[in-house]
Amino acid sequence: MTSKGNCPLKFKLLAKCSVTKARVGVINLLHSDVSTPVFMPVGTKGSMKGLLQQQLYALNCEIMLSNTYHLGLKPGIETLKKAGGLHKFMNWSRSLLTDSGGFQMVSLLKLAEITENGVKFQTPYSNDDAELTLTPEHSIEIQNAIGADIAMQLDDVVKTTTRGPRVEEAMHRTVRWLDRCLKAHSRDSEQSVFPIVQGGLEPDLRRTCTQLLTERACRGFAVGGLSGGESNCPLKFKLLAKCSVTKARVGVINLLHSDVSTPVFMPVGTKGSMKGLLQQQLYALNCEIMLSNTYHLGLKPGIETLKKAGGLHKFMNWSRSLLTDSGGFQMVSLLKLAEITENGVKFQTPYSNDDAELTLTPEHSIEIQNAIGADIAMQLDDVVKTTTRGPRVEEAMHRTVRWLDRCLKAHSRDSEQSVFPIVQGGLEPDLRRTCTQLLTERACRGFAVGGLSGGESKSEFWPVVRLCAELLPEDKPRYLMGVGFAADLVVCVALGIDMFDCVFPTRTARFGCALVRSGQLNLKQKTFAKDLRPIDETCLCSTCKSYTRAYLHHIVTLEPVACSILTVHNVAFQLRLMSEIREAIVKDDFPNFIRNFMKEHFAGRDVPQWIVDALKSVNVEL
Repeated sequence: MTSKGNCPLKFKLLAKCSVTKARVGVINLLHSDVSTPVFMPVGTKGSMKGLLQQQLYALNCEIMLSNTYHLGLKPGIETLKKAGGLHKFMNWSRSLLTDSGGFQMVSLLKLAEITENGVKFQTPYSNDDAELTLTPEHSIEIQNAIGADIAMQLDDVVKTTTRGPRVEEAMHRTVRWLDRCLKAHSRDSEQSVFPIVQGGLEPDLRRTCTQLLTERACRGFAVGGLSGGESNCPLKFKLLAKCSVTKARVGVINLLHSDVSTPVFMPVGTKGSMKGLLQQQLYALNCEIMLSNTYHLGLKPGIETLKKAGGLHKFMNWSRSLLTDSGGFQMVSLLKLAEITENGVKFQTPYSNDDAELTLTPEHSIEIQNAIGADIAMQLDDVVKTTTRGPRVEEAMHRTVRWLDRCLKAHSRDSEQSVFPIVQGGLEPDLRRTCTQLLTERACRGFAVGGLSGGESKSEFWPVVRLCAELLPEDKPRYLMGVGFAADLVVCVALGIDMFDCVFPTRTARFGCALVRSGQLNLKQKTFAKDLRPIDETCLCSTCKSYTRAYLHHIVTLEPVACSILTVHNVAFQLRLMSEIREAIVKDDFPNFIRNFMKEHFAGRDVPQWIVDALKSVNVEL
C-alpha cells in the first residue's frame, strides 16, 4: 500500500497501448496506491460537496484534490498545523493532492495583484476584509501544513486565450517560482512537489517550459493553463479541401456571428454602411462577412456612441460577421494629414468642417475596435507606400511587430474577438521573411499580408504574396488586404490566400460599370443604349433578373438609384466568383477552372505575363 523506502512517491508503468500513447500505471503514495489513468474528484475546501468521506471510500476513490488558496484563508495555516494536517482535520485516510492557488489568478483575476514576488488576493468573502498574499514560499508553507501527498508548485497562470508577451512572461516566471517552491519545501520525505508546464497555446513556449522544468529532479509533472476558454474560442478555422496541384484550399472560419466559407471576398462598408446597399440586400446576396474601418468609425460616430449602441453590429443592424481594419492604411491614403512616431499616428481630420484630431496608437486603435466589437480586429501597423525603398521599409516592419505586442496587451475582448497581425516589409523578401517569423511567434488566430496593391507592378506583387502564403501557418486563415480584381482573386487563391477585401466592386458601380467574366461593362457608353439583355445572362442577382443594359444605360447618369442597382450586381459577381472557386477546389478541378476563367477573362487578348508566371509557380500552365 504505502511507499517503500524514503521516497513518498513511486510510479510504476504496468501496460502501454500498442497503437496510442495510452498507458496504465500505479502511483505508490504514503496514504494509498493510486491506479492510473485516474480522475481526482475535487473537494476545494477539504470537503466534497454532497458526499461524506465514507461514501468516497465506498466508491473506491483513491485520491482527491483540495485547494491551497481556500484552505489558506479558512481554516488557515495555524488551525491546519494544530490539527496535524488536512488528512486528520477532515478524517480522510487516502491520498490528497493540493492545487497551489495559481488558478485563482484567473478565476479571481479582479481580486489579484500579480508581481514577481507573488500574488496578493483580496478575499472573495464579502464579510471579510482580509488579504492573502501567496508567494511560492507561502504556498509551499500552507501545503506543508496541509500535508497532501502531492503539492503543486505556485505557477503564474494566465487566461488560456491570452496572447502576446504576457504568456511568455508567465511561463518564465513559473520556472523561477518552481525553484523558489523547491527551496522552501521542508517535507520532501513525505510529500512530492509537481512542477506545472505553462506557455498558453504557443507550442514553442510549451517546449521551452517543459525542457526547463524537466531539468529539475521532480517526481511528477503537470500541464496547466488549459481548459480556460480555448473551447469557446471566438475563431476556429477548419480546412475542408486542398487543391492537389496549386496551393489553393477551402475552409470555414467559425466566428461568433456567422460561419465564413473561404476563400472569401469581403465587401467594404468603410463607415459602417455599404455604399448603395441595405443590410437586407447583403443578406440576400449571402454575404457572410463585411469590412469596416476603425479610423473613420473612431472619428464618427466615435467610441462613446459605439459603446452606448452596444457595438457596430447593433448600431448598423448587421447580424453577421465583421472585420475592422485598424486605421493603418490611412497612413498612406491620408499621408499629408498624418504625423507618424513610435507612439502612434496623429491625423488631422479629413472633414473640412471639423478641426478635430485623431491620434491612433496601438492601444487606442484596439480600444476603438473593442467598442466596435468586430469578430476580427486588425492590429495597427506602420504602413508605407508600396513603392518605398530603403531604411523606412525596415523601420516600418519592425515597428509593426512592436505595435502588435502593444495591441495584444491592450486587447480586452479576446473571448469575443480575434486580433490579426499584418505582415509588412514592402517588396523586400528578407524583410517579409523576418516579419512573418516574428509575427508567427505570437499565438494569433489568423494573419494578414499588408502593404501591397499600392502602386507596385504585378510582377513585383505576386512573388511577395506567394512568399508570405508559404511562410504563414497552414492551420490559420491568410488574409490579403486590398485585393479585389477578379483575375487577382483567382491567382492569389492559387497562391494560398483565403481572405480578400476591396472597394473595387462598389466604387466601380458608382462609375457606372458592371463586372462581368470578361472584365467590365461601362454602361455609360452608347453601345448599350438599345441592348435589352441583362448585364449577365448567367447571373441570378435581382439586378440581372429585373433590368436590361439599355435601362441601366438610360438611368446611369441621371438617377442615383443606378449606383445601388449596379452595386447589387457587382457584389453578387464577386461573391459568386468565390463560390465557384470553392466548388472547383472541392472537386479538385481548380486548374481547369483557372484555365477556363483566364481564357474568358482575357478573350482575344494575351494573358498578362505576371499571371502566366504566378500560375506556373504553382504548377498551372496556361
